[in-house]
Amino acid sequence: MAVRLIDAGIVPFVRSQSLYHGLSYAQTCDTPDTIVLATPQSRYMCIGFFQDAAHELNLDFCQENQIPVIRRETGGGAVFIDEGQLFVQWIFQKSILPARSDHRFQLFIKPLVETYKFFGIDAYYHPVNDVHVDGKKITGTGAGTIDDAEVVTGNFLFDFDYNTMVDALKLPDEQFRNRVKKYLACYMTTISEELESPPDREEIKQIYKLKFEEITGLKTEYGELTQHEISVMENLDRKFTTDDWNYQSGIKGTSSSDRLIKIHTGVWIGQTELLTETGNIRAMMSMKDNHVQEVSLSGDFNTTCNFDSKAFEQALFNTEITPATLRKKIDSYFDRKEKEITGIKTDDWVEVLMKIKRMQYKAAGNGSLDEQSDQ
Repeated sequence: MAVRLIDAGIVPFVRSQSLYHGLSYAQTCDTPDTIVLATPQSRYMCIGFFQDAAHELNLDFCQENQIPVIRRETGGGAVFIDEGQLFVQWIFQKSILPARSDHRFQLFIKPLVETYKFFGIDAYYHPVNDVHVDGKKITGTGAGTIDDAEVVTGNFLFDFDYNTMVDALKLPDEQFRNRVKKYLACYMTTISEELESPPDREEIKQIYKLKFEEITGLKTEYGELTQHEISVMENLDRKFTTDDWNYQSGIKGTSSSDRLIKIHTGVWIGQTELLTETGNIRAMMSMKDNHVQEVSLSGDFNTTCNFDSKAFEQALFNTEITPATLRKKIDSYFDRKEKEITGIKTDDWVEVLMKIKRMQYKAAGNGSLDEQSDQ
C-alpha cells in the first residue's frame, strides 16, 4: 500500500497540532501510513506534555502579544511555531519504522537532508535528531507514540523569529535572556539565511516527495482525510484550546533560580544558585559538548573581597565540566593569582557549576548524574 501524502496547506494554528494527534487516534490496522505537510496560519507556543506553562513561559508576554499556548501529547520542550515553518509529520504503523529511536530519526531525517541539498544547502544529519548546516541547527525533530500510532515530526525552517521565541520564555533575568538570544543566533540558521533566493514551499514539497520515495523505496499518493479523522481532529481542536488542558501544573518543587535552555544537541545554557558559608553565589553557564563556553558568576563575594570575577570567568573557558577538571583549573587559577576568597572554597565553585551540569544531564534524558570520581 502506498504512503498517503496529505498536503494540508495553511491551517489554523491549533490544527497544525491536531492533525498528527487526530490521525494517530483515528488509526486502525487498515489505515495507510501517512505523511502530512502543513503550515500554521499564525504563531503560537507549544509545550511538551510534562511541562508546566506557568513555569516555562512568560505568560504575560504571550497574552499581551496574542501568542496562544498549546500543550501537545508528546514530550520535549517548549518551542515557538509560526508561519515560517513547513511541518513534516509522519503517522505510521508500528511495523514500518525501525524499532531503535536513533535509526528512526536517521530514516526520517535523510529525506529532509537530501531536500535541503537539492536546493544548495549543505545540510547533514547531526545525532541524535537534528539537521545541521555548518554547525548550526536548521531542523529539529521529535518522535513518540500516540495511541497505537508511531509519530515522527520535523520541519523545513524558512525563517525564524528568535527575539519573540526568547521573549515568550520565562527566564530568570535579562542577562540570561540576552545570552539565549545570542546563542540562538550563533547556533541556528534558516533557509532564508542560507540562500539568497529561497525556493517556495511548493517546490520544497515536490522535491521532498521525490526524495522520500528514493530513500525509502516507498511510493506516495496524494490523499484526503476521512470524515472520521476530521471529526477526531475537531474534538482535539476544542481540547487544545481549553485552559484546563493547556495550563495543567506539571512541575513541582523546581527552584525559581534554576533554569536550563537547550539550544541544540550538545549546546545548553543553565543557571543556578548555591548557598555557601559567605552567602549565595549564582552561576550562569553556557555548555558545548561538556565544555564551558561562557560562565557568568555573581553573588555575595562581590562585596566581601577584591575579586576580578571577569578574569576568573575567562579562565574557565573550554574547561571540561567534570569535578576533577574544574577543581584543577580553579586551584591553578587562584595559585597563579595568589588570591583567596574568604568563605568561598574551590568545592563551592565546583558544586555550583556541577549543579548546572546535573540539570543538563537529567534534561537530556540520562537520569541522574552520579557524583563523578576525582580520579
